[in-house]
Amino acid sequence: MVTAAAATCAMTGLVLAVRPAGSPAPLRPAAHSVTAPAPEPPGAADVAVPPVPPVPPAPQPGTEPAAAAPWGDAGAVPPANVPPAAVPPAAGPPATLPAASAGTECAASGKTSCRNLLTTNAGKVAYYSNYSLDGSPAITHAIIMVHGAGRNAQSSFQGIRAEAVRTKTNAETIVIAPSYQTKEDNPGAGQVTWPDQAWKEGGDSDSGNLSSFDVMDLIMARLVDKNRFPNLNWVTLGGHSAGGQFTQRYAAGGKIPAQTRGVQFNFIVANPSSYLYFTPDRPLAGSGGGIKFGPVSVGSCGEYDDYKYGLKNRVRYMKEVSDADLVSRYTHARVMYLSGGADTGDESLDEDCGAMLQGKNRLIRSINYFNYIRTKFPGAPHERAQVSGTGHDRESMFASPEAERVVFGVPVNQARASRRTDTESGSSDN
Repeated sequence: MVTAAAATCAMTGLVLAVRPAGSPAPLRPAAHSVTAPAPEPPGAADVAVPPVPPVPPAPQPGTEPAAAAPWGDAGAVPPANVPPAAVPPAAGPPATLPAASAGTECAASGKTSCRNLLTTNAGKVAYYSNYSLDGSPAITHAIIMVHGAGRNAQSSFQGIRAEAVRTKTNAETIVIAPSYQTKEDNPGAGQVTWPDQAWKEGGDSDSGNLSSFDVMDLIMARLVDKNRFPNLNWVTLGGHSAGGQFTQRYAAGGKIPAQTRGVQFNFIVANPSSYLYFTPDRPLAGSGGGIKFGPVSVGSCGEYDDYKYGLKNRVRYMKEVSDADLVSRYTHARVMYLSGGADTGDESLDEDCGAMLQGKNRLIRSINYFNYIRTKFPGAPHERAQVSGTGHDRESMFASPEAERVVFGVPVNQARASRRTDTESGSSDN
């Protein structure tokens, strides 16, 4: 059973489902027509997400979390970290939803922007979606995509939605992309903004205590409400570059995935500039690609283990979760690290000393971090895939067969056979 979440909102982000190569795609219901989304009407601010109950103690390095069901098995329920929270359903549609009404998704009906506003207690937050967050029994899968440093949420949304159409999964998939705006974006009156670096790591907005992770909780709370989406059983959150940073840290601290049963959450972390480590250990120089880890000689980098690189001095949202619970949540989460085989440059690369201790470029940092998880938490249900010949390019990464496997459940061989042949230019979307 999935817990109903106490929050009324409409937003975006991303989680991706990963399955072993060659395994069958998940069974999906017959396609339904779903009403196109409408802008959220003005009204009271969304209810704050309730606190998460305590989770079991974190597994110690070298121990294995409980076994999880195979990646991408939409009918399987991963082991929950906590019992379901006793939260009443959010106000909204009746408990018994009518059949999906006639109509088409917004991107197919000429409403190309698909832009809406989510109400929070700090103001409005823009997001893009192909279907309404009011709910539908036709939806079985949600994909939330977080934009990069360029903050082009519309491009992130359109790219994933186009892939859903190409893989013929769009009839039952809601695609969402939140827009974490800064003051440089000149947002409309009453819309929330964040400092440029804060939104990437769950920091608070310019106007007050609204974390970018709070916004993701509000979106996910709407999705897991069975009064709205009674047949949704698979949520994928993902992002590229800065969006990958967001996804990786939310996978550790996110409240809604931790308190929800009966829905599979999957996280895709693509080409981030840095990772959150759970111990002070880092890759040791000359250890053969980061196979060995241990204390480092910090020198002038005494803050290398501060958040967002480590667990010290965390932002408000992440402080609400204990060190042990952050480790437990992350090492039980289903995470796919997606790396570009040619992402070895320094374009918009984080070169702070805390990041440089993780590796000299994004590709090496990905290899090192995956080895770190395998070394310290060998039972974590994490995978890593490398997209050959691809650099720091969001479109190429998420149009690859490797991404189609984890996002849409399409076996790699099938994805390669149907892969598009156009020469559409990519976007770094850092």
